[in-house]
Amino acid sequence: MARRTIMISLAVVIIFFGLVLTAVLSGGTILNYVDIPNIIIIVIIPLLYQWAIFGKSIKTAFSIPFKKNHTKEELLQAELFFKTYNKVTWVWAVIVVLIGGMAIMKNPVNTAILGPNLAVSMISIIYAGIISVTVIIPYLTKIKRYSVL
Repeated sequence: MARRTIMISLAVVIIFFGLVLTAVLSGGTILNYVDIPNIIIIVIIPLLYQWAIFGKSIKTAFSIPFKKNHTKEELLQAELFFKTYNKVTWVWAVIVVLIGGMAIMKNPVNTAILGPNLAVSMISIIYAGIISVTVIIPYLTKIKRYSVL
């Protein structure tokens, strides 16, 4: 089971880097896809939110796929953690999109700020999707498999 999880995670990472490589080879740069404030908002803030709610059980949630023995309570807590983490990540992405949209609507005739504001909005959705596909969904799948057993 652990080998299959590793293979699936590796496939997702390869596909992601393939998409980035395609974008870079088509005329962009990797820096077009890096926005530090967005990374803080989409990655760090949801984790801090989860830490405030779940406390030390975050460590248990992230260690579930690597342990052999689990209690039903640990599995339920980990499942709740990752479901909440997924929702919080997407909510913050939507908030960033709305803020970007408001910045665009504030001055729609200034085309110099239109592109950057739209790009910030779009990259937040990309970051949320990457976190969801590469971290949250694999962990949730593993937790649900353990719950069935």
